[in-house]
Amino acid sequence: MEIANKLIQSITEELKSVVNQDINYFNKDGYIIASTDKNRIGNYHEGAKIVLETKKELSIESDKDFIGSKQGINLPVYLNDSVVGVVGITGVKAEVEQYGKIIQKITQILLKDAFLNQEKTREKESKKRLLEELIYKDTLDLESISNWFKFLKIKENISRNLIMLSLVDKNYKKLNTAYIDEIYKFIDTKLIDGRSNISTQVGKDLIIALDITNESIDSVVLKLQKTVENKYDDILVIIGVGSEANSLNAIRDSYLKSELTLNIMKNNNRTGISYYEELDLDILFKDIDKNKSNDYLKKIFKNLSSKEIDDYYTNFIEYVEANGSLQKASENLFIHKNTLQYRLDGIYKETGYNPRNLRDMVNLYIAFKLTKYK
Repeated sequence: MEIANKLIQSITEELKSVVNQDINYFNKDGYIIASTDKNRIGNYHEGAKIVLETKKELSIESDKDFIGSKQGINLPVYLNDSVVGVVGITGVKAEVEQYGKIIQKITQILLKDAFLNQEKTREKESKKRLLEELIYKDTLDLESISNWFKFLKIKENISRNLIMLSLVDKNYKKLNTAYIDEIYKFIDTKLIDGRSNISTQVGKDLIIALDITNESIDSVVLKLQKTVENKYDDILVIIGVGSEANSLNAIRDSYLKSELTLNIMKNNNRTGISYYEELDLDILFKDIDKNKSNDYLKKIFKNLSSKEIDDYYTNFIEYVEANGSLQKASENLFIHKNTLQYRLDGIYKETGYNPRNLRDMVNLYIAFKLTKYK
């Protein structure tokens, strides 16, 4: 087991605050790798080597007893039933002897805690790299991937669904990176911290491969959204849901679909949950040639400014989604029916396309949607 010297140094300093004596930590070769007496770091200590070999406490009464030694007491440090190092307290034996067992026990507790945290960080990083391999590679080395799953003790052959998640501030303020990281850490440790769930943060988005063998994807994402929005009441969650993946080779496809769904939601200023299976024309719009798209927009909206197009967008789209019902659309927009009627008339007047005419409505719908893919 290897623990960073910097971390062990912080442990020695913490221990000194308890006993007010210099504390030293020796590696398995008998060298001081951390000490509150910085001049001793890197020195060989013959007494520590003896402790490592005998696995017994050693008191040193004279600085001349062993090579590199000073008066004090040295004790073996155990972790998982193995000696991993030695901790020493510098000072006259009669003064420091009483602290020996306490310092040994505290060191072991702190090292175990550090080791567990280190292992958890390594596991999380390995799971992240595994997911990135699955979603970014066109061709998978299935034997290598399978061994990776076994090493991490993650179920391999189960149904998963990829989701891509983003956050927006309710008041349209810019979210700082630290706040986003805090929320994603909450999601990762409290909501999806299962052995078979894998996640990775990419920029300001979170990608999650969810185990859906025991719970429906609808239930999982709804619970995730509600829990986050209840805990962070200034946040709205956007979740794009890909298709179900029943094999490792299908995970990339599910990811691409979740990414597309999330991007469409962002383009249309939508929050909440959206499923790839529920998308329609948006799937086509993303691949339309930009030059042809611009030509089409100029033809339909030649008399409108970008601001006027944006102003009309919400009213028109809501009218279409209400299946042409002025009453329902105006209620959803929280405006009077006559106000909506006036705005639809404005679209007809400025474009020559009548929203109440089916053919014209289709042309307008395509044009308004294309404005989100410029």
